[in-house]
Amino acid sequence: MLKFLSIATTAGAEFLTADDILHVSVSSGTAAKITLKGGTHYIAVVGTGLTLANFGGAIYDALKVAAVTSWHKPESVVIIPTGVVITSLTVT
Repeated sequence: MLKFLSIATTAGAEFLTADDILHVSVSSGTAAKITLKGGTHYIAVVGTGLTLANFGGAIYDALKVAAVTSWHKPESVVIIPTGVVITSLTVT
């Protein structure tokens, strides 16, 4: 059963397949990257207040929850820390 991460953005909730996420990197306070399986594609994240500790930590925490929950709960919500705003997610 596939698991999904739900990420709140200013445009509404976006869903990512948890199984496809390899790692998260943050290049600035306004840009992050979620690298997908295979390493050739990633999700470009635009927002404010992004750090590896807060945004990356929130993604990793949601992945842990997804890994240990029953298949009856396929969605794991990413808890966005106070001060972080996600504007957009774009697959590239």
